[in-house]
Amino acid sequence: MENYDAILVFPKLWEKEFNPPNQPPYGLLMCADLLLKNGHNVFVYDERLESFGLKQRSELVQAVKHSKPLFFGISSQSGPMIENGLLLSKFFKQECPDVPVVWGGVHPTLLPDQTIKHPLIDVVIKGEGELPSLGIAENMKKGNRDFSNVNGLYWKKPFGKSFQNEEQKIIVNDPCPGVPNLDEIDMRWDLVNPKHYIRDIDGKKWLGVITSRGCPFRCGFCYNISFFGMRKFRGWSPKKTIEEIKKVLDWGVNYVNFDDDYIFGDPLRMWGILDLKKQEGLDFEWKAPIRGHLLRDALTKRLKDGGCSSVTIGAESGSFEVLEYMTKDSGPDAYYMAAKNLKKYDIQGNFSWILGYPGETLKDVYVTLNVIKDLEEINPKTEHVLNIYAPYPGTPSFDQAIERGFKPPQELEGWTDNFREACKELSYINEESKRVMEAIRWAGIFRTMYKRKRLYAGWVRPIVQVLGTISNVRWNYNLYNFPVEQKAVTVGREVLKRMMRKRNEEIQKESSC
Repeated sequence: MENYDAILVFPKLWEKEFNPPNQPPYGLLMCADLLLKNGHNVFVYDERLESFGLKQRSELVQAVKHSKPLFFGISSQSGPMIENGLLLSKFFKQECPDVPVVWGGVHPTLLPDQTIKHPLIDVVIKGEGELPSLGIAENMKKGNRDFSNVNGLYWKKPFGKSFQNEEQKIIVNDPCPGVPNLDEIDMRWDLVNPKHYIRDIDGKKWLGVITSRGCPFRCGFCYNISFFGMRKFRGWSPKKTIEEIKKVLDWGVNYVNFDDDYIFGDPLRMWGILDLKKQEGLDFEWKAPIRGHLLRDALTKRLKDGGCSSVTIGAESGSFEVLEYMTKDSGPDAYYMAAKNLKKYDIQGNFSWILGYPGETLKDVYVTLNVIKDLEEINPKTEHVLNIYAPYPGTPSFDQAIERGFKPPQELEGWTDNFREACKELSYINEESKRVMEAIRWAGIFRTMYKRKRLYAGWVRPIVQVLGTISNVRWNYNLYNFPVEQKAVTVGREVLKRMMRKRNEEIQKESSC
């Protein structure tokens, strides 16, 4: 059994995963690249794969028990991932109490002060993780447990066994600007099995790829403002991007899902990627996020000619007033144009929407529903996903929400149920409006799932069929009383929570044996 210097884990996103992930743990694979290039052996474990028998917990347990790691790394977003990550942290602490447990990712970056206070966490990486991860490993290898020389960290001094005898302090280091040239970072597919992330959909082999970081726009709700900095964008060069895409094409992939926050952040870069794709005769279709106002006729045609078959548009609202609150810098006219041109060039349009934004009224919500229905009339192939707004710390909308009465969780565990799929604390929305918004949201979700039911596991499809049929009737006639879909999901989640917590307790006992 190999000895690993760094053990990096991506926890489950939910109590249970219902579909195999199409996205590898990008951040961990890129952090691992710099560690490997500097002589540190790395083990990457994706807990999501356990739900499908593609990974066994014993692999992680054995890696921990047979290694003398320099640190454990856990990536986290807001939501159930936090609870799952804390269970992993507890296991690491039990096995290797003197090895630092390091948290990174979106949630720890947005709330580093709160995250570092948790007793199971020794270090928080704020922002991009490659350079801080390497700094931690280099220090620990030299026996230096003082991380004052590593930018981008919130950390406890001391940590581990020595904490029992000394007063502990939280130290905040200077920010880390990140790797200057992203072309120096490779996606380390060799640390995972790429086949675990390839999905067969409609005769195509899909795989997620990420090529850039940040976004040049200023949406008031977006985590990018705090994570990468306001309106900052950078990415691999076109040449490097094509090199990375060639890797996945070698595995039989013929559909690339660009998971960038906004791959068109530098349009010249994107056109360079498509030009190289054409020059090298690479045959693959692709999907990517784009702003609706860009989808004019000529540009939409260029996307189609470049192999694009689907786009995602963050529309957010049909109300001009709400869009102004969001500083979205776009509006329904752009969405109508996009839907029309996507239909003309046979490109799938996927629109996402936010309900419950600070300042939004129920009247605004119904304006959004009418815009969605207009879009479906213009282009029946469009699909729409609605989410309840969740305030992200460090964003303008977070302050707006607090001004209206939002009370954010005061401890890390509290964010397990406060995220964009299930924010419970939007106290500025009255109970009647909240009930209607939740009913609309679940009707929208099951309508979309109904259209995509072929993508779900066999045992899930009958449930989607029934709830999707009910949701379509509810949607068509604006009948949002007695939301049985929401009740079914709530009951199902509670049952799953109890089952998974019992299973986690069993895993903890097995791991300690």
